[in-house]
Amino acid sequence: MLRSRGLGRLMNPRRISVTLGTAVGVAFAALIGLAPAARADTEPDPFEDLLGTAGVNNWTASADASLDASNPTEAANLDASIDTFNNDIDLAYQIDPLSQLAFEFDPSGFGADGYTGIDAAAGGLPLNAITDLAVGLDYTLWASDLTGVGSGLTDIVQIPEDIVIALLYLPLLPFVLAGA
Repeated sequence: MLRSRGLGRLMNPRRISVTLGTAVGVAFAALIGLAPAARADTEPDPFEDLLGTAGVNNWTASADASLDASNPTEAANLDASIDTFNNDIDLAYQIDPLSQLAFEFDPSGFGADGYTGIDAAAGGLPLNAITDLAVGLDYTLWASDLTGVGSGLTDIVQIPEDIVIALLYLPLLPFVLAGA
């Protein structure tokens, strides 16, 4: 009488192989990205999308909730606008010149997932007040359709550095010319 209905059903070898096969298939599908997508975020979070929540930006979640509570239409519009801005940064590297300039001076001012030194074009979010200002100004320029303003700033900053490096190599010039 050891073999009751429930125990016999659990010990069926064909049922175990199907269950293990299903589990392996689901795990494999999750590994290669075929698993169902996570549930979409239904509440707009424009400040979190633009500035993140790390560093000095721990206020963004409450600001998003406050904006959504006071004016849901404006929150949704701002969220859609910032999502478009973030997508445009991925497509066109040069629409965030002030963020790139801030990254040039302080690479640790941007980060993502606990890592610093990730520039804004690669998905880095600002971690301090200066980089917040740079990202905010870049978004303002983009929203005003003035994306060309400020482009080339990192090149202008690079020129003095190139001059200093050239001057450091100047004493080696006679040796280079003698070898030629």
